Amino acid sequence: MIEKLESGQARCTCEECKSVIILNSYRKDHINKFYLCAKCRNKGEKNPFYGKKHSDELKNKFSKERKGICSVGEKNPMFKRSVYSVWLQKYGKDEADKRLLSFKNNMSIATSGEKNPFYGKKHSDLIIKQILKSRKITINTRSDDRKKEVSNNIRLSQEKLKITDPLYFEKKARGGRAAMSKSSSYKINNLEKKVEQWLKNNKIDYKYSVIMSDKNGNTYQYDFIIINKRILIECNGTYWHADPRFYNDNDDSKRKLIEHQKIKISRDIEKEKFAKEHNFKLITIWEYDVNNNNFEALKELINE
Repeated sequence: MIEKLESGQARCTCEECKSVIILNSYRKDHINKFYLCAKCRNKGEKNPFYGKKHSDELKNKFSKERKGICSVGEKNPMFKRSVYSVWLQKYGKDEADKRLLSFKNNMSIATSGEKNPFYGKKHSDLIIKQILKSRKITINTRSDDRKKEVSNNIRLSQEKLKITDPLYFEKKARGGRAAMSKSSSYKINNLEKKVEQWLKNNKIDYKYSVIMSDKNGNTYQYDFIIINKRILIECNGTYWHADPRFYNDNDDSKRKLIEHQKIKISRDIEKEKFAKEHNFKLITIWEYDVNNNNFEALKELINE
């Protein structure tokens, strides 16, 4: 549908998607003309290239002609730039922040629930192994400079989130960001395998290696989390975490603590405090008890 405006321009409404486009002038041949926007004109069977494909010979020709020429490195108009930086330069900070927030909200709505193309699907075991393998290689082969760069990028993204969406940032900080999946940075050890087997035998739904962080960016890794319950489990080794039944500086009948054990104890106290502040219950099970088949500390999970 095309209609003439008082300004002499033409308002065109796409018959399929109903989008509106304003043309600079209105012509006589516009009368009763069936209008489709450029997107709908070239969609599906309307596209002159529909069902066709380039030959391998033509693909190789394009590749040789364009390799190292088109949009590569500094020739790319977005080289070392982001959409946000373009908005910032064009509209100023306030408008750029509004546009970024609107974009995130629209993306969330457009890809949530059944609208998400991956809704109801899951990766095959083979794909999961390939992903974990590639991540492990990427992480382990990073140079020290690259690791610092990644860390700095994460810090900057959190600072930007704090500015653009402070409510969401505070919600994440208050609740503790939890990655409910296996982390390629952590490999399950023999002690944790025994605890995992006990959880499986008792049909307790869990995830291994959950990572959380506070609003200051401090991270805390826990061995297990019980799904849909605010319960964390730590599997502590007798030596590395200094089981108090065997290590104590104030008891001559026990072994004295060494420096790395003191550091571990201090870290464990911090993790316990973080869990408590964020309404998580933390259960600690010791290596000595696991090796003696004593899972008394975990039995309350059966009735939870």
